[in-house]
Amino acid sequence: MDLTKISMKLHDKYFKAVDDDTKTVELRLYDLKRQVLHLSDWFIFKHFQNSDEEITVGITGLMWFKTFKEALFFIPGNKLGISSQIEYMTKNPCPTAIDERVKWIEKLDSFNLHIGSEVLKDLNKIYTKEQEEENGVLAIFFEKVAC
Repeated sequence: MDLTKISMKLHDKYFKAVDDDTKTVELRLYDLKRQVLHLSDWFIFKHFQNSDEEITVGITGLMWFKTFKEALFFIPGNKLGISSQIEYMTKNPCPTAIDERVKWIEKLDSFNLHIGSEVLKDLNKIYTKEQEEENGVLAIFFEKVAC
């Protein structure tokens, strides 16, 4: 694959999350541009507002879903770079006592619902329902590559 031909733009908060390694999954339409991606390929994330800023990543996994909502059900929010869940998990490690663990998981579930809504809102600003139904959704798991 020619690395220079595959790039995706990210808005500021998501670009920063990739840069600081808190975002390791990107959700996109499974359109013609993404159908050429394969495991172990590399591509470039470009900052939406400043295309001179780039991050090169390597694909570590690919998953196809019918809808963004379905993808968000399976992809943990902390993989999408949403800071509120990451902060909660960092400050509150999973307890060992079973009753406390249940409360911890319930709180995490509420974050996942909130995160799913937040990400879905952002995605709905970019893609139409028709595009989503026509193409499906690709979850791209990645890690930064040192160039």
